Amino acid sequence: LTVPTRTVYVGQAVPVEIAAGILQGLPATLKGLPLLMGSGFTLNKLAKRTDTRKTYIQGHFFDLLTWHTAISAVKPGAFSLSAGMPLTVKANASAAAHGGATSRLLSRDVVIDSAPFRITVLPLPVQGRPEKFSGAIGAFQVSSDISSVSVKQGEPLTLRLHVRGEGNFQRVDSSLFDHLANWKTYPTKAVFSPSDV
Repeated sequence: LTVPTRTVYVGQAVPVEIAAGILQGLPATLKGLPLLMGSGFTLNKLAKRTDTRKTYIQGHFFDLLTWHTAISAVKPGAFSLSAGMPLTVKANASAAAHGGATSRLLSRDVVIDSAPFRITVLPLPVQGRPEKFSGAIGAFQVSSDISSVSVKQGEPLTLRLHVRGEGNFQRVDSSLFDHLANWKTYPTKAVFSPSDV
């Protein structure tokens, strides 16, 4: 588990890298996606596919699998985080039989944890906080466009609000459109397009 900073704020999205090296030839397979071990954080959705490459470490070749995602702090405090990698490992099991010994292949599910990473989460400052602050932490650029600038009374218009940048988009709030004077509004629909972190 690689985290670029040891101090963050509540609600701040932090890019992380989770990597697992599997020794080539070892009868082990991934049983699922990596797990975030520890409290106080949420892990963004991981892609099912990941970067895979071969690497050479201390005289051995490994298949290195890497996921790029982000974590968000949900409460202030000091925390210890690690990543857990669920694996299915196969091993030979010997058993005595008439006239000799036999062996069979057994499967065992295990979770391998990374080294712990200590991180401090600070509460959000109150001074300078915008009115109706929703908790979105990051650097954002906001723009908008409308489907037409000239319509008749009763004709619908589509107003699009574009928010780009880096941060916790789960906290971006579009409810400001719900109560526009002199307009009938419809439920908003949001589409999120992530980029590499």
